[in-house]
Amino acid sequence: MVPMSTSPSVDEVRQRLQKREQFLSMDPNNPQLLAEVIDLHLLLGQAGQAQQAVTAALEAFPDDPYFRFRQGQVWIAQGRWEDAAGLLSTLAAVLTDPALFHDLAYAWFRLGQYARARDTLAPFVQDGKAASDSVVLYLRSLHHLREIREALRVAEQHLATLADPQFLGTTALLYLDDGQLDAARRLSRRAAAAPQRPIESWIVDGTLALSDGEPDAARSSFEGALALQPRDGRSWSGLGMVSLVQQDLPRAKEQLQRAAGYLPQHIGTFHALAWCHLLSGDPAAAEQAFEHALATDRNFGESHGGLAVVYAMQQKTTLAEQAIRRANGLDAGGLSARFAQMILDGNVPDQDAFRQMARDAVSARIGSVAQKLMSQFLR
Repeated sequence: MVPMSTSPSVDEVRQRLQKREQFLSMDPNNPQLLAEVIDLHLLLGQAGQAQQAVTAALEAFPDDPYFRFRQGQVWIAQGRWEDAAGLLSTLAAVLTDPALFHDLAYAWFRLGQYARARDTLAPFVQDGKAASDSVVLYLRSLHHLREIREALRVAEQHLATLADPQFLGTTALLYLDDGQLDAARRLSRRAAAAPQRPIESWIVDGTLALSDGEPDAARSSFEGALALQPRDGRSWSGLGMVSLVQQDLPRAKEQLQRAAGYLPQHIGTFHALAWCHLLSGDPAAAEQAFEHALATDRNFGESHGGLAVVYAMQQKTTLAEQAIRRANGLDAGGLSARFAQMILDGNVPDQDAFRQMARDAVSARIGSVAQKLMSQFLR
């Protein structure tokens, strides 16, 4: 790639692009000028113009691997992840440029193929030559693969040398999900001091604020995260938890439904949504949410226990008893199964008692630390 000066302003990039295009008009097949024009368009987020320049470059130099590499970069800018991954995978056998492997890993990451993203970057991270953005992408890939301890091992090797806010925020979120809340809070504060605060720092602060019993601060943090990424499921889930804590059931339901759309495998979100439906008097919707959680993991006791509550409320005694047995077989201390049994025994005397026990059931510790924090959210 053509080197750029350190952190050029937008005006500087535009001025440089204008000059290069003027030169290119006089020498249209100059490979260095073509390369710079492509790179500058990409730097300005002008994918369409970059594509035009790439097309011209490939017409003049059809076998040039670096112009083909730039085609992959343009496809990434256009969100054509599969096209980019296919092309860059081919070029990875020819080029050794770390930037190419980073972009290939990013394409795999956006396709949800986190293991491929991890494996693409692993050699560069392991030899200590990976750039900061590649380290961050590697950590995020491990996070999605739930390889939290390995991710933290790698992150801790770089704590003394990397101060990039994206790295700090990503590592803070890893600490959060590993239950190391003090370390998560400390790194999140460092990341928050950056001019461009990363989304992970907002999420960490929102989750910790909920665990500290500060729902208003939590709401502010999750809204800050959503301002950066409106489709972030974890932030919507956190915002739904805030509304649930504040007993705003219509808002909680809407937010948790959004979260569920972005996080179809996140059991904690579906549990919270199910209990939100139960508290709203809609057991059929609650049953559907618990069934979805069970489809994700049939060996999770609280999902069976929640379904038992739904059956017990509908006086489907046989089904409720079967679900209670399954729940107790997986987790003898599960609150939802105990709650379901109390309903069958007639020991939930009024609506207030039902709501309180429902909140206790939602607070059951369910899987990862991020999900376990629900137990603190609803105390």
